Amino acid sequence: MKQKIILSIAILSFLSLAVFVSAISQSDFQNVVFNDNRGSVNDALGHGHVVYNIGKGWNLVPLKFIMESSGRYWGNFKEGQTCEQDIFQNVWYYSPVRGSYYHIPVIDDWGAPKTRNNDILLNEFKAKYYHIYAGSAWIYSPKTCILEGDDGTQLISKSYGDAEQEKVYQYKELVLKAGWNFVPVDMKMVAYEKSLKDLFSSCGAKKFYKYDRSNNKWVDVTIEISSGDKLIPSDIFVTYLVKTTIDCNFADYEASSSSTPPQIPI
Repeated sequence: MKQKIILSIAILSFLSLAVFVSAISQSDFQNVVFNDNRGSVNDALGHGHVVYNIGKGWNLVPLKFIMESSGRYWGNFKEGQTCEQDIFQNVWYYSPVRGSYYHIPVIDDWGAPKTRNNDILLNEFKAKYYHIYAGSAWIYSPKTCILEGDDGTQLISKSYGDAEQEKVYQYKELVLKAGWNFVPVDMKMVAYEKSLKDLFSSCGAKKFYKYDRSNNKWVDVTIEISSGDKLIPSDIFVTYLVKTTIDCNFADYEASSSSTPPQIPI
């Protein structure tokens, strides 16, 4: 019998929001418009409706959202989506474990790697790598179009279990493997009022890039990130390409908070 236990961190956020949100209020997560014309979400804290704008060419999109939006086609619930269904046959993600891109034959392999005999994906899920559970992937579209989903903008659960597919983790077990990682901003990173500098403090981060879709090029934002500016709701689902040098538990956002005062200047 299929056993699946999903405890959404987004639901927990409603119960404990007052604990970790101070300057940012609940209202800031309502009707959020993503920057750079990437789309919007009506409720970023819960299972809100996400509209994501896909440009002509290559786009970086969270894998979890790609899987979710593809399900709307199979369920005859396309509603507002304008991308053709075959967009889900051109998805590539980068694995810092293998040091190369992998073309996912169809996005259903990500959702059910064991059933579909995809050992490449299954082995990375079983190893509890952050990039395969919550990372972003490239998706190609021959035209500008829209994808939609109804599961909000939180990419990691407090705990997750799908015994049938051997996809099981507690969030503190997830490992961001040293190397290049495509990391999208999710709701909880913003709700905890983190900066990317804070989040990657234990990962030995050396470089940060964003992809400029309009000009088809990478932009080095390392200096910008080093300023320590906190993430804001409109940053949700922005994907950063990060070069790290240490395996780390990136999903433990609370642990990335500084527990000591600032160092004395040298």
